[in-house]
Amino acid sequence: MAIGDAVADVTGTAAESRQPSSGVEEKITAFGKNNTSDAINIKTTAADQVSIFDTGVNLAAASAVATSGSSQPGVNMAYMITNATFLDKTGSTDKVAYFGVQTNA
Repeated sequence: MAIGDAVADVTGTAAESRQPSSGVEEKITAFGKNNTSDAINIKTTAADQVSIFDTGVNLAAASAVATSGSSQPGVNMAYMITNATFLDKTGSTDKVAYFGVQTNA
């Protein structure tokens, strides 16, 4: 891959991480999540993590549509991930889609 290439993936239901190779950076700007069982976190170590979407968030739910008047989780956000700071999907139920662009190679 090269700088400017699109990054996109849909995880399976197993616990899974998105951790680019050393020296590669990816800017993740959109997520999809189809259920309310698994969390999505930014991690640097097993003990050091920040939650992006908690287990109760379902981005495919009817309440997440623009006309519903409810909050819009996941809108206008961007996360820079590297080999040392990466995405982590916990649990074994939800599928997660994420999209972005490679910013360094």
